[in-house]
Amino acid sequence: MTTRILFVAPRVPFPPNIGWNQRMFHSLRALSAVGHVDLVCGREEPFADVDLEPLERLCRSVRLVDLASVPDPPGPGSRAAAVQRYVLARHPTHIAQFPARVLADTVEPLTREADLIWTVRLGLAEWLTRRRERTFVDLDDFESVKQAQSLPPRGFRPWNWLLWLDNERLRRRERTAPRRYGRCVVCSAAQRGFFPGRLRERVLVMPNGFPRTLL
Repeated sequence: MTTRILFVAPRVPFPPNIGWNQRMFHSLRALSAVGHVDLVCGREEPFADVDLEPLERLCRSVRLVDLASVPDPPGPGSRAAAVQRYVLARHPTHIAQFPARVLADTVEPLTREADLIWTVRLGLAEWLTRRRERTFVDLDDFESVKQAQSLPPRGFRPWNWLLWLDNERLRRRERTAPRRYGRCVVCSAAQRGFFPGRLRERVLVMPNGFPRTLL
């Protein structure tokens, strides 16, 4: 029986002209060699100049979800609102503001038929609530690490501490991701060391492409 694979990405994985697109496209191409792939991806910019034919050759179906209409959330208007957003909210802000809710609504009904759900980025995966035991999450990068590099020093300003608390929530969400999903995928053995030792056996290292032995 042919493996049914649902590939979910926050952006169109073509053309492979930047690192993120290259990784997605190579993964998609390798997965198409071991099963039937249905691709669902978001688009955030005008699409007229993008050739979908290479994706249509690899996939059984290609669905685009328009994310351009998703507005950026306003900033917190008060201290209470800031505490609610950065400390008390269900998700850290990177995940809460990730433009994935519309995409998740499209994907959720499709997960019932999938043997494997390949999801790009944790910010997207966290909005998918079904079949997590069948979900592989390609983390690619750790958003908490990148976010921390742009944060102001903690100092004595309450606002700065709220931002760092929010960053710590994101870091904890990333480090515990292997507990919530079938597998997490990273680029290197060094990245695998980011996770607690007891969870590392659930983390796959995929520098490039996709080893067939995973299936």
